[in-house]
Amino acid sequence: MCQKQSKDELLYKAAIAGNVDGIRALCREGAGLETEMERKTPLIVACMNPDVAKTLIERDANVNAYRPANFLLRNDDCHSPLEVARNKGCTDVVRAMQLSWVVIIPCGSSNPLRPPKFELAIYSTLQDAHPHALIALWKSKIEEPKFHNSDPYLAIYDHSTGNS
Repeated sequence: MCQKQSKDELLYKAAIAGNVDGIRALCREGAGLETEMERKTPLIVACMNPDVAKTLIERDANVNAYRPANFLLRNDDCHSPLEVARNKGCTDVVRAMQLSWVVIIPCGSSNPLRPPKFELAIYSTLQDAHPHALIALWKSKIEEPKFHNSDPYLAIYDHSTGNS
């Protein structure tokens, strides 16, 4: 007796195989983009193939869907999804994953004799009411900006959580 695979399982296997046309067809049929198999979503396995990852992101795959849904969290190899894409040279995927809304918020005392304190609030979309990450900038280490790289970035290390 042969067990029929679900659309979600087929989409996951299409992501592994790099089958962009299959992913598109399965998405049109309603396959789930965040179904985890082997503790990975199709987007996580697709980071090995930039065309597949780009296709999944274009179809609104949630880039935060690995475990507790936070792009700052690390995989089993201690890499974030963004680092995996960067390390593989997938600049289109990196750019798509970096599309977040960031706001610097003053916080703390309004006493003019004390230096101001700021938090970095990171929102997934402009419509979000609450940030999905807050970083206390006065407690953070800010690395020298890498604006001369082909993929420029500024790294902020939050010592309280270990995130960057």
